[in-house]
Amino acid sequence: MVASPGYLARAGTPPTPRDLTRHQCLNYGYLQSGANLQLRNGRDTQRVHVTGPLHANNGDLLAQGAKRTWV
Repeated sequence: MVASPGYLARAGTPPTPRDLTRHQCLNYGYLQSGANLQLRNGRDTQRVHVTGPLHANNGDLLAQGAKRTWV
């Protein structure tokens, strides 16, 4: 996962995986309903559902979208 410094300055850095639910995520995939992320830290696994303004199955498009201001 990545975030631009500008986005984090506006929206804040999520301290826990669950906090990602309050952020505008750009999702790689086909589902406009968002993405279910499975995040693992050692033996601890958390599933988090994230949503955002752009869902695409094209990495180049998502990279261009990340350069734009969404919020």
